[in-house]
Amino acid sequence: MMRRFTQPYIYTARLKRVVDGDTIEVDTDMGCGIYVTQRIRLYGLNATEMKTISGHDAKAFVEANLAHAGNEMLLCTHKDKREKYGRLLANVFVNLDNVIQCLNALILENKYAEMYLVPSSDSFLRTIHNDRQRIQEYLL
Repeated sequence: MMRRFTQPYIYTARLKRVVDGDTIEVDTDMGCGIYVTQRIRLYGLNATEMKTISGHDAKAFVEANLAHAGNEMLLCTHKDKREKYGRLLANVFVNLDNVIQCLNALILENKYAEMYLVPSSDSFLRTIHNDRQRIQEYLL
């Protein structure tokens, strides 16, 4: 019998494009030279729609941070959780000036999005903290 893993999966990915302030399209490295293009919904966030100025500002913030990180990132997904539009839910981690940062938290801290579908801010912060620890262990 195979053991079932409940830990988040960690993938390296390269940005293809920023869709809006809470959705990106990436090429995900699945290993063995296999890459899959996926739409990623940033876990726990809801950015303003693109038809507004603040929606464009949120998208620009995401683009700038990912460009600063060389468009490379680590995705920390939770099982195969997808939301209603089929996008994979993930916390996105980027290397900004040799410091691993959670893009989801940066967006929220800079008020480019609101918390979404997360029971509380404590559980959101706990998820980010736990994922950051897993990312750091992954990088060792």
